[in-house]
Amino acid sequence: MKHVFVTGATSMIGIAFIKQCIQHEVYVRAIDLFNSVNRKRLPESRYVEIEDCDLENLKKYKSEKQFDTFYHFAWSNT
Repeated sequence: MKHVFVTGATSMIGIAFIKQCIQHEVYVRAIDLFNSVNRKRLPESRYVEIEDCDLENLKKYKSEKQFDTFYHFAWSNT
């Protein structure tokens, strides 16, 4: 596993997972809500790229990069 796609990136699970990916040198495409106040919680790393997208538009999301695995940690309501 070298490239992963993660929704719910700023959740407790998402943050912990991304930190593990960084330690294992796995590249992460982190999907976050537009203007999320929690974005500052994401670790800064050359292994992490952040994209804006909400759940309603996730089906329309397109990426030119290929990913090995998709991790869906997002939910619509807390």
